[in-house]
Amino acid sequence: MRKRVYCLALSLLLAITTFSAPITAFADEETGTKLNSATKEIIDSFDTESNSNEYYDYYNYYLEKDMYVGTIDLKGTDFSKSEKGKIEKIDGVKAVVLDEGNGWVEYKINVPEDAKYGIIIDYYQILDKEKDIELTIEIDGKLPYKEAKQVLIPRIWEDDINPENVPDGAYFECTDENGNADDIRPIQKEKQIWTSRELTNIQGLYDEPYQFYLTKGTHTLRLNLEREAIAISTIHIGNKPEAISYKDYISQYSESDYVKNNGIKYGEKGDASITFQ
Repeated sequence: MRKRVYCLALSLLLAITTFSAPITAFADEETGTKLNSATKEIIDSFDTESNSNEYYDYYNYYLEKDMYVGTIDLKGTDFSKSEKGKIEKIDGVKAVVLDEGNGWVEYKINVPEDAKYGIIIDYYQILDKEKDIELTIEIDGKLPYKEAKQVLIPRIWEDDINPENVPDGAYFECTDENGNADDIRPIQKEKQIWTSRELTNIQGLYDEPYQFYLTKGTHTLRLNLEREAIAISTIHIGNKPEAISYKDYISQYSESDYVKNNGIKYGEKGDASITFQ
């Protein structure tokens, strides 16, 4: 039994050593920061003038730079240059509309500090070929990394419901080919609404929006439409603040506060009595 426990402990130790090897800290003598060896190698070989860098390399090169929290807001109609961009009122909102391939709009942006900035757009999808909207993002006349060549914005869909032909008891309010609702999956139609979205990797390869490193001062931002059609009312340059932890959130309240769901105070009898550690 002791031999089995010893072997198990030894195996666990070897596994921990193996998996921790790639993230061994590297002490940078100049800055005093700690970077792992893989990141250090990327930094040493990164070419800031190349537009063929992968976002992974770009991200790691600027890893130690601060993210700007807050936004600099630009009206979509306040572009400095444009090709095929039209100013229209869409669903009551004034916006710039790009509805032809290879159309673009360019903006002058002034940022207050050297930092990493995300891009958030308020947009309206215009009916076209029902594919994801595709943009190219250029900063100061160049691609910061390869993924900026194909930034996708997914279309918004909703159930196409026809309540006039729904029999009593039908689960889905939709019709099949015979005009009856037989609990089938409803077909989809585009939902025409104004919405806001951070420009990010649509495949979910990164858990935060794409970042663009900008030095303090004035830069140009160009949005090239590669596919579909879009109306843009506002562009927000920056990042949303991170959500606080649940522990920090609950620390703002005392036990005298009501549980909002049912109005029972902490400490009273019943299932709503909760003690926070």
